[in-house]
Amino acid sequence: KNKGLKESKLKKNKVLIKKIIAGLSDNRGKLRRTFSESLGFIGEEAIPFLRIVLLNSQNVTARRAAAKTLRIIGHPSALPDLLKALLNDEDPVVQGSSVGAMAIFGEEAIEHFIKVLENPTSSEMQCGLVSWGLAYVGAKGGSALKKASVSSNIKVRASSVAALGEQIQSFSDEEAKTILSNGLNDKSDEVQIEALKLIGL
Repeated sequence: KNKGLKESKLKKNKVLIKKIIAGLSDNRGKLRRTFSESLGFIGEEAIPFLRIVLLNSQNVTARRAAAKTLRIIGHPSALPDLLKALLNDEDPVVQGSSVGAMAIFGEEAIEHFIKVLENPTSSEMQCGLVSWGLAYVGAKGGSALKKASVSSNIKVRASSVAALGEQIQSFSDEEAKTILSNGLNDKSDEVQIEALKLIGL
């Protein structure tokens, strides 16, 4: 009996979630935000439905809202889907919202961001958004950023050095300061420039 009640509740939940999901394509911003907040309240159970919208919907408004809603839910299982949206969606707002949703996971997001920087087909906009994402993570991803600062990839090194600014300023992190010093002597102008920007803070 309990199993039957549970299955019935799950079925009702799926119907409800699908109805709310349909509202993500509504042109009225306030109403769309209400739908997003409702899905945020439902939580993890809504993620599979949001994943389908984010990666497959032809409606750009719905894709944008799906990325923002995944940020509200805040569950790391969405990270691979957000990465796919960042790399494959042509809409810059979807890309930016995906990075924003990824960045809340701190150090857990860094390996995904680095994949974008290492990908030779990533656009300048995608790399720029990821650099912002790394800076947002900042001190929350300290150890991963320090590791990335010695990467063989110039973009990874430059973005990682730039993202260490918070630690250098706020926490007097000696290891971060050493990385900054090394950045000033890096063979890449791009890394040197990021290090010089921090010196001027």
